[in-house]
Amino acid sequence: SYITPRIHQDYEPPLHPTGMLWKFTFYENWNDPFFMGLDGIEMFDDKGTPLLPVEQSRGTIDAAPHSLADIDEPDDRVPETLLSRDTSEGNYRPWLCPLSRCMTEEERAKAHARICPYSKKRFHFPNNVLFVLFHKPVTLSYVRFFNYSKHPARGVKLFGLEVDGRCVFMGSLKGADQEKTLSGAADGALERQGQSVVLSVDPKIVASEKARVFYSGVTSQDVLCINERKVMVRSKDMYQAQANA
Repeated sequence: SYITPRIHQDYEPPLHPTGMLWKFTFYENWNDPFFMGLDGIEMFDDKGTPLLPVEQSRGTIDAAPHSLADIDEPDDRVPETLLSRDTSEGNYRPWLCPLSRCMTEEERAKAHARICPYSKKRFHFPNNVLFVLFHKPVTLSYVRFFNYSKHPARGVKLFGLEVDGRCVFMGSLKGADQEKTLSGAADGALERQGQSVVLSVDPKIVASEKARVFYSGVTSQDVLCINERKVMVRSKDMYQAQANA
């Protein structure tokens, strides 16, 4: 029988997914025509412990396109730094890259060939993708995102998450200027809370991350129902129009 999840999200994910290759696909940003970025990503294992693939020598990180270097603009905002955020100090090491669909064919082919050097295909990924490959399978309880804040329009809007080729989540993120903040520093400075995708029903994890989940169903939709040219259920706009008549 179906059990209502402890927390409402735009997508009902499998609990505690396990695997080695985690693929983030970013479909759309917040209306910048050329670039897409993130300030940080945090991945937590089934016990809620942060996973740091590079620092802990547990894996590698790559992306296609990789960074602005793929359009001949060397920059230190590379994907390898995304999971290197020092949460105790609130430091961010962002990632910025060109939108895949805005690159020339040669630029895209070069970026994809670095990921798949032995493939005969020129193009493999129609959208921007980020890969986190662990040396051994890991189990996740939640993932936390910090959207790109320098220019919020470049932040991720629609994304998907897969593990070893299996879809885990599809959803959206708020712009960085819409993320929740708390006064956590001694000087009263605001601390960003980020946005979470919860992959666990552990009460402690749900309680700590529930406020960070972006759920589009929080607001009800305005629906007009028509059957054989007869209005069965009026929309709110129709009621408002009658009241103003």
